[in-house]
Amino acid sequence: MIGMTKTMARNLNKGFTIVETLVAISIFVIIMGAAFNSVLSLFSSQRYRLASQKVADEVSLLTESLTRELREAQRDRDGGVVCLSTDSSYEEILSPGPGIKFLDLELRCREIALFLFLTGNRVAERIDLRGWNALSSENISIEALEFNLIGQAGGVADNIQPRVTVFIEATAKNFPGADPPRVKMQTTISQRNLDAP
Repeated sequence: MIGMTKTMARNLNKGFTIVETLVAISIFVIIMGAAFNSVLSLFSSQRYRLASQKVADEVSLLTESLTRELREAQRDRDGGVVCLSTDSSYEEILSPGPGIKFLDLELRCREIALFLFLTGNRVAERIDLRGWNALSSENISIEALEFNLIGQAGGVADNIQPRVTVFIEATAKNFPGADPPRVKMQTTISQRNLDAP
């Protein structure tokens, strides 16, 4: 029986002390905290990438629309009678924001500009001086819209095909955090019709 008592006593002392248990729990909490932090960081990074892709898709769609319209521009040979103040294909405008004016394929005076709507900065257009209609999505805010005109000598044979370089900078709207995803896109569009007198 004495041998049994020693075995029983040894089995009773095989457990963990309270200090060992606290150390093990502390190490477990630290490892789980680091793992949880990594997962949160991963989700945050994924949300940022998805928002960046969404902004890039929206800006790409807007750029495609602008490219289609600007490529079809017609030269305003009447200069000031129909749309533009000179015998040219494009003309920059400053109001309501930076923009461009041109004759479209159907010889309608079309203006595209940065416009402040109640929902934020958006690219908008108007045709024949009617109301402004948004071209860009409500999901993005247009921070910059610039048009650089090349080959606009206005009636003088400059031997340069009219081109427009469009620069757009946009950010995601309603993105949590101080630094929303930002996309900058630039493209140069050449007028489809040859600029010949």
